[in-house]
Amino acid sequence: MSAMTYACQSKHPGVIAAILGKGGLSPNHTYSSTSPLSTALNSGHLEAVQAVLDAGADIRSNVYRNSLMPLTPIELVLKKGANEDILRLLCKRGAALPASQSWPRSRKNVHDILRDEKMKREGVYVSTFAEAAKARRTKRIPRMRCS
Repeated sequence: MSAMTYACQSKHPGVIAAILGKGGLSPNHTYSSTSPLSTALNSGHLEAVQAVLDAGADIRSNVYRNSLMPLTPIELVLKKGANEDILRLLCKRGAALPASQSWPRSRKNVHDILRDEKMKREGVYVSTFAEAAKARRTKRIPRMRCS
């Protein structure tokens, strides 16, 4: 376990700040297919994510769950079960929002956080959780006819 991983999992923002401080790890460098931000996001601890962002991590860059699958910070949080406090922090800091089709279909609170942020940023109407669920239930897939 690396010092960064230990600090994130143990919720030690002071240690994270020291690791990423002057002469330490770069908050935006990728080390073995992971970055300080992805390590903090994977820990699931708000304090760790806050400390890495405060150290200068680029909120708009991709983080990597593995070397083959680049994800934005919000996409990684959604794949990990969507910690709502971390999701709110990422939105507040300006993280890229994923397409609404990729939002979780079973978490109203998560949908509402992303919906509110998308409407605030883009000034467009986004379906409520209930409207989106109804649209999915009533969507018909045309059948192909054989001749």
